[in-house]
Amino acid sequence: MAVVALFTGQDVAVNDPGHRQADEATWLLLAVSVGALLVRTRWPVDVAVVTGAACAGWAALCR
Repeated sequence: MAVVALFTGQDVAVNDPGHRQADEATWLLLAVSVGALLVRTRWPVDVAVVTGAACAGWAALCR
């Protein structure tokens, strides 16, 4: 979880010209994804659904 948060957080924090800039929704999706990973051993299917939905939401925002 820490490695995912570190690398993904760094990616979100950098705003490249010509790309969608990180906003509150982006940070919320990152927090939800990383938060779900904290409980991955207890509820693995639920975590897969939450992180998958967050990734889909992130992809939809970047269109």
